[in-house]
Amino acid sequence: MKRTAIILFILQFVISLTAFPSQTQSSATTPKDFDKNLKVAVEATKEIGLVENAKDVKRLNDIGYRVAQRAAPEMTNLSFRIVKMEEPNAFALPGGFVFVTTGMLELDLTDDELAALLGHEITHVRNDHFHRMAKRQTLMNLLYQALVVGIAVGIRDNNSGYDPNTNIYTPSKKSEILQGVSGFGLVFQELLLRGFSRDLELEADDGGTRAAAGAGFSTHGATDLFEKMRKSIYEAPGYGYWRTHPYLEDRVTALRVLSATLESSKNPPDAEQFRKDTQDRFLEFLPHEKDEQAQIELRRMALNALPHGNKAQDLRAWFVHDAESKETQKEKFFRDYGKLGEVYANNINEIQADDPQSPLLPKLRQDQEALTKERAEVLPLYEQVLGKKSYDTQMLERFLSNFPENSLVPEVEFQLAENYRLLNKTQQAIELHLKILASDSAWKEKARERLLQLIPRLDDLKATYKLVVQKKETGISKPATERMKELASTFKTLQNGYEFRRSYPSTDFDKPVVDHMNQLAQTALHQGKLYQAVGEYQKALDQYSLILRYGSDLPVADQVRDTIVDIQELSSVKS
Repeated sequence: MKRTAIILFILQFVISLTAFPSQTQSSATTPKDFDKNLKVAVEATKEIGLVENAKDVKRLNDIGYRVAQRAAPEMTNLSFRIVKMEEPNAFALPGGFVFVTTGMLELDLTDDELAALLGHEITHVRNDHFHRMAKRQTLMNLLYQALVVGIAVGIRDNNSGYDPNTNIYTPSKKSEILQGVSGFGLVFQELLLRGFSRDLELEADDGGTRAAAGAGFSTHGATDLFEKMRKSIYEAPGYGYWRTHPYLEDRVTALRVLSATLESSKNPPDAEQFRKDTQDRFLEFLPHEKDEQAQIELRRMALNALPHGNKAQDLRAWFVHDAESKETQKEKFFRDYGKLGEVYANNINEIQADDPQSPLLPKLRQDQEALTKERAEVLPLYEQVLGKKSYDTQMLERFLSNFPENSLVPEVEFQLAENYRLLNKTQQAIELHLKILASDSAWKEKARERLLQLIPRLDDLKATYKLVVQKKETGISKPATERMKELASTFKTLQNGYEFRRSYPSTDFDKPVVDHMNQLAQTALHQGKLYQAVGEYQKALDQYSLILRYGSDLPVADQVRDTIVDIQELSSVKS
């Protein structure tokens, strides 16, 4: 029944998408279009995860709005966010929602490169490439796009979290579906890795470069970006960003010609008024939005659009009190005072820098002091529980957040590392033990002992290699190296190899790891063909999708791509 409802929702969206009339550049900013895609953006960011690092968010928005004012001065509904994904990429949703992944920012982009990237995505939105592309696509390709919306909006969620009795993490149903392998492929992988056609990509390159230059950035930002990515990411065109943005040589050639004819603006206009208008636009939408999460997102977008001034101060105060309201719904023992204190400190500092005489500051500081006193009152409860050798994982995590300077921290870190080990959170366990090992704590030798016990049982390449590079701890590094030699040709999943290669792109273990990934991919391909031969298309697609997700640069990937398209078309006909 649920599956039927989802399919009906998807088909309804497909019909509405294909029924859109030809639109002008400004028509994509209508409240109706914005509201619909706001809901998709909220669900996507909820599942993927947002980055709220103030420095990175500020830089992204400072550059984004400078470029946006030149690219689309009439579009006061653009927003820029950072999402937690390893894929170096950027993407946009209709309605003006532009996202950059953490993987992209980890390439240490210059301001010129980031401006070209954001200009590219803004041009996709401004020129309505979503609907222009949709008109060229088949129904099955539209279903890919619709599935994102159908799952994001059409499935009722159940909360994820740890069972307080078993400490077992249970993901939400929606999270399982969004992050799992579906009959139509990997949902968010499709959202991130679905490139536009050649002419639309070239158009976005051109528009993005012109806008960046008009905002005072270098005309070579895009070509520099491509060169940096070529050096930083696997060379194979089927990997990462290159999979979504083909025709690289054509694009670089066109950009070089364009760069030779352009000059960067020497006195670019101030984006202050544009950002103010954008903030006002988001706040105008707020009273009409009924969904609580969408309201929060609108406030975040309004604050990012213009992070100073009276409206920004009011927004900061709202976020502080909202965080406190949610935290105080819990019993005092279960409150995360450390996280809440950080919210207070960050926003008070921002308001203080903006206006030292702000009338909001006295009340916020008074509440902050009350919070500090309340945290001190809770400490004896934690000490009592720890004295009974009760080591609940979430309690240990809260203790480290609430009392980072307490003398019990090394003991708590050790016990939390042990819990992580039992929960198969190997990387987190290793990181904590290494932290203790680098300290002068009395728990140092116990941490070393646990790591030595853990090494022979490690089955995660990334976690094992983290111990290999601990050259100052030869007693740890040498056995970890031996384990790594064994594990490089015996690990069980493509994902294991993929995550290791993403984190450590150049090591002495590259060849055995890639060789073994080829073997695993061939096994998955064989298994998929067996399923396909007996009509088990869903199971076949599961195998093929794993290869494309974690081994897209392997030789077998091209064969899989052709096969998966055939299955999708057959499934569509049978449906």
